[in-house]
Amino acid sequence: MRRDTTLLRPPVRREKCREVGELFSKHLHWHPAGMRVDPRVVRDWARQRVSRILEQARRRLGEGGLRMNECRKWVVWGLLVALVAVPASAHDAPRAAQAATATVEPAAQAAATSVDAFHAALVRGDQSAAVALLADDALIFESGGAERSKAEYASHHLAADAAFAAATTRTVSRRSGHAAGDLAWIATESTTTGTFRDRPVNSVSTETMVLRRTGDTWRIVHIHWSSAKAE
Repeated sequence: MRRDTTLLRPPVRREKCREVGELFSKHLHWHPAGMRVDPRVVRDWARQRVSRILEQARRRLGEGGLRMNECRKWVVWGLLVALVAVPASAHDAPRAAQAATATVEPAAQAAATSVDAFHAALVRGDQSAAVALLADDALIFESGGAERSKAEYASHHLAADAAFAAATTRTVSRRSGHAAGDLAWIATESTTTGTFRDRPVNSVSTETMVLRRTGDTWRIVHIHWSSAKAE
């Protein structure tokens, strides 16, 4: 079969190819730039968008006999521009909480992992795992109240905190952390949305955790939680 050799004039062809590249870039660009992205979100989003993008590209490429291989460099250009906006963290393993802005120094990373593990245990409803990450003398402040040991927290608010965590979605927006010897502190800002006990939840929260290292394990010795309705 004879190939179709119909081509547009070079200036017109270049312009149409540029349009296709910009089409890919526009639809694949992530906002805001620098946001750490859960790879599952990227996958689901891509499935929803790729078919639509390709269909629009085919329509444009079909106008005037323009063929896909003539636009290869511009399509690649559009994809590269889009990928630049997705940081390397999108390829990391999924985490319960992803930080949009994080300044946790290397010495405090292990402590931050314990903080995330504590929240992940609450979401799973694994109260034993959550309690195991608390020191026996843990001091917990929340909304003006205080629980002065791991045992007191386990017998009072732990079950309610686990139920709340399982019913809502917590998204970390900012985190910082530092360590000095066997002590570390992790400060986290987040938003929480969802429904709990038939009531809508939309709040902003701040959390400070102080952790102490015993052997290779970082355990929480102090928690200070504060929250308010999101504006």
